[in-house]
Amino acid sequence: MLPTLLADGVKVIVCSRASPTKLREFAEAADALPIENLYCSRDGSVYSGLGFYDNFGAKGLGGLAAGRLALQRVEEMGEEGRAKMAETTKNYTKFNPVGLVSGKIFSLDDAKAATQLGGGFAVSGGKVVYAHRDLAVADHADLEAAAKALGVSLVAA
Repeated sequence: MLPTLLADGVKVIVCSRASPTKLREFAEAADALPIENLYCSRDGSVYSGLGFYDNFGAKGLGGLAAGRLALQRVEEMGEEGRAKMAETTKNYTKFNPVGLVSGKIFSLDDAKAATQLGGGFAVSGGKVVYAHRDLAVADHADLEAAAKALGVSLVAA
């Protein structure tokens, strides 16, 4: 997916709460993204400013409910959806700016980053054309919908 986006001129920017060291490891593991497109927000101000949720779930949702939401999302996918998720996430720990990157476990310094939920935005002409804020673990942006909002097809022609 990333090569398709880049080939279509989409600039992909990643922001993490992880340490600069962990972000450099991420850049080395995901060599398609230039380091200048990766940013650290150690204090979480960027995440807060964008309305992303912390502590594994949406405010007011609570940890247990956030966990249930993740299981509900997986259940809604059915067998085909779960198989697709397994395929698309098989290298997740390798390409996760917080988790394992090239076999290196994140430090305690990065533990707060592990509880931060993210999201994604597609911006075109200075306007947000797609927005998603994760409500819980396993509640991710629909990359195909984001690409479509940008006028990009992720399906090979």
